[in-house]
Amino acid sequence: MAVKRNEINLLEIWELIKKRRTVFYSIVILFTFGGLIFSLVLPKTYKAKAVILPVTSSQDGLGGGLKDQLGALAGLLGSAMETGRSSSMKILVAVLQSQNVAERVIQRTHLAEVLCPLASLKDRHLTPEQTTALQLELAWQTFSGKITIRESKELPTITVEAVFENPETSARVVEAFLEELQFYLNNNAVTIAKRNRIFIEKRLAENNAQLLRAGKELAEFYQRNRISTSSGSIDVHIDEENISDRTDSKSVDSEKNSNIVKNVPQKVYYEHIASQKEVLRAVNSLLSTQKELARIDEVKEGLAFQVIDPPKPPPLKYGPKRLLICLLSLLLGSLCALIYVYLAENFSNFRKAKNVYSEEIRSRTAQ
Repeated sequence: MAVKRNEINLLEIWELIKKRRTVFYSIVILFTFGGLIFSLVLPKTYKAKAVILPVTSSQDGLGGGLKDQLGALAGLLGSAMETGRSSSMKILVAVLQSQNVAERVIQRTHLAEVLCPLASLKDRHLTPEQTTALQLELAWQTFSGKITIRESKELPTITVEAVFENPETSARVVEAFLEELQFYLNNNAVTIAKRNRIFIEKRLAENNAQLLRAGKELAEFYQRNRISTSSGSIDVHIDEENISDRTDSKSVDSEKNSNIVKNVPQKVYYEHIASQKEVLRAVNSLLSTQKELARIDEVKEGLAFQVIDPPKPPPLKYGPKRLLICLLSLLLGSLCALIYVYLAENFSNFRKAKNVYSEEIRSRTAQ
């Protein structure tokens, strides 16, 4: 006995549609009309965007001059430049995608009440501080779905996009993102050059204090003693932890870890203090030079970006895409109608076969 294969071809599908065309077309029209109504109910949205270019120290004239002079090594230099640019892009994208920056943008643009009204939080019985924190958290969850931060795969650029129902709001949000990014880079970004500058400034302040103390000690000694090479000597206490010397005998006796040089001529000691002052002055000059160099390195190493396309209020709406919604509704309705027609036909055939089988059983029983 041959087994009938349960196969479906396009001709059978077309016959099913013709047979149950009323139900099929009704389902398709219902879905399409529902999609049209849905697209008309959705509010208009506007998308504003800004494109920024990360700026690194490798993009200055020095990098270009080195590439011209290195010749065969220019490829390696170019690779290093690309690596630095890629690292800067990843840092900028991470900052833009952080919740802290998003919350500051929400507060700057006063969108917390728009995205999460306080009236919806009255039933939670929270303190004012907890209500404010919860409102900001819920507003951020809604806000994050309206913001897109993406890195271009072809070009070294970053695009910031915002979609809101008001075109001015969209542009203002994107502009606030750029301002918060610049604020973060100016106040929170810590680089190696910046740490070096902070250390040098601290050391310079300490050296300035030591230089002033040495000058004060030199002036006091000059006023207090009559300098002579033939007569007059003092015991000098040299503190290992400080540059300036002390001649107080009482403090010398109380210090265990100190060196004492006895019977030092006054003129020799005066020259010693003067030389210490000159050393401190030379160190001060060197630290001042290093401080300026550290500032230059900090500017080169610091993160920065350039706005290529500034945000502007979009004149045309971004959504909803009504034609696309209607087409998708038409396709979805056609698919659902086809599935319904197929299942209904199979169920009908199953019932017919069941009735035929029952009739055969009854006829055999009657015989």
